[in-house]
Amino acid sequence: MDLTVATSHNSAGTSEESVDLLNATASNREEHPIQCPFDINAIISDAKSKNLTDPVELLRFLQERIVKGRQLDLTSLEETCDGETTFITVDRDKVLETTLSELEFVDDYTLTFKVDFMGEVSVDLGGPRKEWIRLVNREMKAKYFDNGLREYLSQDYYYVGIMIAVAMLQNGQMPAFIDDHILQEILSRNRSLDPCVNEMKAGLEKLGMLSALQQLPTLINLLRPGSQHKVNVPRLLQMLKPKFSEEGSNAIGYEKEVYMLFVRYVREVASGRRSCGSRKLELCHILEFVTGASEEPVLGFAMNPYIEFDIPVITRVQNSIPQEASAQVSPDQDPGLQQESTEESTAREEKPMVRAGFTPTAHCCGNVLHLPRATHEVQLPPQQKLFDIYDLAFSSSFFGKV
Repeated sequence: MDLTVATSHNSAGTSEESVDLLNATASNREEHPIQCPFDINAIISDAKSKNLTDPVELLRFLQERIVKGRQLDLTSLEETCDGETTFITVDRDKVLETTLSELEFVDDYTLTFKVDFMGEVSVDLGGPRKEWIRLVNREMKAKYFDNGLREYLSQDYYYVGIMIAVAMLQNGQMPAFIDDHILQEILSRNRSLDPCVNEMKAGLEKLGMLSALQQLPTLINLLRPGSQHKVNVPRLLQMLKPKFSEEGSNAIGYEKEVYMLFVRYVREVASGRRSCGSRKLELCHILEFVTGASEEPVLGFAMNPYIEFDIPVITRVQNSIPQEASAQVSPDQDPGLQQESTEESTAREEKPMVRAGFTPTAHCCGNVLHLPRATHEVQLPPQQKLFDIYDLAFSSSFFGKV
């Protein structure tokens, strides 16, 4: 039996040049049909006519032609993001399970995804989506690829294919964890003997990316393990440009003071000296905190990340003696001692204690790291204490957990 079958025209506009694959059943088990819901071949032909060969240029071209609805990322903090989206809700603790469940009910995978993390305060204008793609990539790698393809989970690979396409097209971390022999099977126009591969092909083609990978083979380089580069100190500091106040202003001295400490902190992280609990901090954790991505996207950031310096939030706390401490002084005891305690308590109540918060925050949709600085009223904490605060902040990936 010849397993190579050419697809014919369908109502969605696909042509005879589309993927030569068999949409059939295997071992009496129904597989998802390998069919693109739009005319992907017209888009590919247009790319070829423009002589686009660089994989990054090709991916950008495909993104512009395939992804619909609201723009993927903010290009300015002043702009508003309007347009249709695909809204999904996922549980960070069960990100893969809840993602696959949500994908089952998506009508149009080409729409910009808008991601809500359960119990977290965030409005997805690009950052949470990048975080979601990164987390799903990590879980997919561990479950579906690290120990080989799992045939008994073959139906899941349909949604794995969809997620690979979404990650590529929606400015996510590249899913560069697929072994080369599997990539070659995906590139083949013949139906695979492995149902997992066939399901991945069907999922990829829901966004036209199977046809794109087969007809524009340089794109496959973006999926090869090792094609992505980990962030290093120079690149991180180049990406996170500080926005200092004007020279001669009172603020710039405080800003440079905290920035130089931040640079030192980055170097300590890179050398493996920083951790929070059992979690050893890496440079990617800082980038994740600011942007939601653990590495610079292939297509770059729509808004370049930067550091903004904030005045710390100051809290004045009444420093009074607790009632339990006052109760320990009995009238039967030395009245002088009692009187002294009362006077001390009054003095403390008249001079409230000032507390300043130096915890960094981030606007991950705008790629902004907010670093609190000192003021004439409050100084920075000692270096070790400040770095401990940074450890706690950068080790957390929640968007303001409620």
